[in-house]
Amino acid sequence: TLTSAGGAISTGAITGTSTDDLIVTSSGGSTNTISLGAIGGSGNVHNVSATAGTSITLTGNVTTANASGNTVSLTAPSIDIGSVSIDTNNTNHDGNISFIVNTLSNSGHTIDAGTATFQITPNTASHVIEFAASNSGNISESAFYDSDFSSITAGTFLIGSSSHTGNIFIANDAGTLSFSSALSVQNSSSGIITIGDYTSSNDALTLTSAAGVKFLDLINGTSTVNLGSGALTITGAATLADNVNITATGGISFSSTINADNASSNDRTLTMTSGTGSTIAVAGNIGASQALSGLTITQSNGTTFSGTVDVSDSNSGTITITDTEDGSDITFAGAVTTDTLDLAQTGYDLI
Repeated sequence: TLTSAGGAISTGAITGTSTDDLIVTSSGGSTNTISLGAIGGSGNVHNVSATAGTSITLTGNVTTANASGNTVSLTAPSIDIGSVSIDTNNTNHDGNISFIVNTLSNSGHTIDAGTATFQITPNTASHVIEFAASNSGNISESAFYDSDFSSITAGTFLIGSSSHTGNIFIANDAGTLSFSSALSVQNSSSGIITIGDYTSSNDALTLTSAAGVKFLDLINGTSTVNLGSGALTITGAATLADNVNITATGGISFSSTINADNASSNDRTLTMTSGTGSTIAVAGNIGASQALSGLTITQSNGTTFSGTVDVSDSNSGTITITDTEDGSDITFAGAVTTDTLDLAQTGYDLI
């Protein structure tokens, strides 16, 4: 245990055994910085916990022992982990990694938690989070997280938490966020998740918010989410604040309603593609409070709309089924309101 009441702590390499816990704390003064060299390596420790009132910097790789309950936890307003790696992926016991931080800087570092959880969340639950490749300066965030990881291996990579109350922005107006790992984003009933232009190399995207999920492009007026063979899962009511185009051939799932932001002022369209091997499922009503002006299924292995569907905004609303696998069902379980129904004459079943 290393403790400083207000001074800087700087270490070289630290080794230990599988029963050793490394606890480093700097708080209560004017400096409150921690700089840690390599931890583990030839002698891996059990737990690594660092807490600083100002900042934490890692200058060497961190590895933990193959022992039950091993973790790495870093807590500070600012964390810079450079290009180092943090490895809790062990033969029998993978360890959780957590950063409780407002500003996360990195230049291509590697996180390997195996099947365990890697989580980033602010030290204040009400902080607004921005996750992007660069800070555009046009979002009034309290916590900026740089997305430039070299690689992330984890059972779950989570931004936010079930108790987080601030809004969360995924991508910004600086450009499309291209992210090469599965991503989960979560907050509570008091904060909205906003998703802009986002692409992934065949990895899943899971957005969970009791306050709702908003699709809002900050670049060119169409929010484009392309996950390749990854799956998109939305838990919470969804709002289209721009036209939305979704490609996720691992499947598309909405747990609740989908509405336009303001049908009297804006014509919003939703286009979805889940490919020939996966389905699309919308559990709630579509357009019940704010009608859409367009709904298109480009391709799927079956689509189910469990609630009502209203695509009648602007008196020219159109539902278009471009294609779906032969023998698969397009199911409208509730009432459908639209001005035009455009059905491609292929081998799917309309129910």
